[in-house]
Amino acid sequence: MPTRKTIFKAIAFIATLIFICFFVFFPAQLDKQTNRLHDSTLPVISKQAKTLHEQLFIGDWHSDSLMWKRDLMDQHDYGHVDIPRLQQGNVALQMFTTVTKSPDGINYEANSSDANDNITKLALVSLWPMNTWNSLAERALFQASKALEMTNEFPQQVSLITSKSNLSQFILQRQANPQLLGMLLGTEGSHALDGDLKNIQRLFDSGFRMMSLQHFFDNKLGGSLHGESGAGLTEFGLEALKKCKIWGSCLMCHIHLKKWLKTHWLLAVSLY
Repeated sequence: MPTRKTIFKAIAFIATLIFICFFVFFPAQLDKQTNRLHDSTLPVISKQAKTLHEQLFIGDWHSDSLMWKRDLMDQHDYGHVDIPRLQQGNVALQMFTTVTKSPDGINYEANSSDANDNITKLALVSLWPMNTWNSLAERALFQASKALEMTNEFPQQVSLITSKSNLSQFILQRQANPQLLGMLLGTEGSHALDGDLKNIQRLFDSGFRMMSLQHFFDNKLGGSLHGESGAGLTEFGLEALKKCKIWGSCLMCHIHLKKWLKTHWLLAVSLY
């Protein structure tokens, strides 16, 4: 008959095995289930269309792929993008947006900023660094670090674009190396600032060049088109825009439509 010590060791071993399997395999399975590719019958592409496509300078302005525990240097049969598929599609520029908060039950009508956050759950099961568990800014910086690692390890395939001169140099490099992909970094909503204007500098220094103000829910900068308040730009939001203007960041607005004209007027008066 096994002793208590033996039984305890067996239970501990099984629990450890389950723990390892969960954190190793579950994030990948969640990614595959969430980001499935739908089977579809694609139209036949003419030779003329292919020739035109090969000559185009193509840019895509939204991919959330950095949030997933997936090596984007490998080709996958799931997920929005990866580097090989972007190269095959002759994509020259790809904006990678960092997802830092996503309310449970997200919809196009009204979302509460106080709803349970799905990204916190993702951060835990994907074993993101502990400083990301309670900080949206750290989540953005962590996702950006994945892009920076790719550009450092594979400079012949990916290049981070952070300035006009950098872009001009990239265009020349791509003429000699059509497989080279330009990467841009942006926030999916400026709740990533964690309510602190100092984080704009931190994000900028880490390569971010685009900030969207809101994304599906209200934040400290103002009301979202899909939020609850119907509010416009706040004083904090205006100060954030001023700093972005000084540093030359691109802005994307999901602000409530009723407040857009007032916001546009504030921008014109305050920033120019």
